[in-house]
Amino acid sequence: MRGNPYYSQYRAAREQYDVDVLSVSTTQDGLGYLTALRRQLDGQVPLVMIRPLSALHWAAWAPLLGLRGATDLEWTADGRTLTWDLSWRDGVVITATVKSDGSWNAIRCTGLPPNRMIAYPDEIVRDSTGATARVLKAERSDAGGGAVIRLDGPLAAGEVVIGALESRVMEITDWFTPRVSFGQEVMKMSMRQVFATDFPDAFVEVDPWS
Repeated sequence: MRGNPYYSQYRAAREQYDVDVLSVSTTQDGLGYLTALRRQLDGQVPLVMIRPLSALHWAAWAPLLGLRGATDLEWTADGRTLTWDLSWRDGVVITATVKSDGSWNAIRCTGLPPNRMIAYPDEIVRDSTGATARVLKAERSDAGGGAVIRLDGPLAAGEVVIGALESRVMEITDWFTPRVSFGQEVMKMSMRQVFATDFPDAFVEVDPWS
């Protein structure tokens, strides 16, 4: 997936993606899902919600999964959310205090794996209120598992998640005829970011595969 900013003189910057979906994946169903999506959107406004992964290479952040913040687990049965008396978490809890790094916003985190790269430029950090900020420079933890992370905006003190994902609503602007590449069938589509303010009614998310 390749992303480029889409600029308008009168509106906020929007992201634009060209996406290649391969017919062969670990579950052998990538192109099938995309074809089904295309049928679902036939005659509808072609909006989809995505959570794009970091632009970092998989080898950089995959070893850090679960080590840079805890997330709540939601349990469902037959599509219905189950209510439990216990709170289930996945990952290590990372706690932050607010500080500054020169003239920049920053947080000092504890509970990280020691002596390793733990934050990369443009990654998202989310605090317990749901607010997010972007990492400005690569940071490495010290021997005690602490690190100061410079950010492009303020965050609240408390629990944080480094490398969080952010949902975006995209309009599919073009579907391309599937082609064969290196023995695989590939379907390409283009999409452009849209905002809730672009539409008179609120977004309603529909997931046919939940």
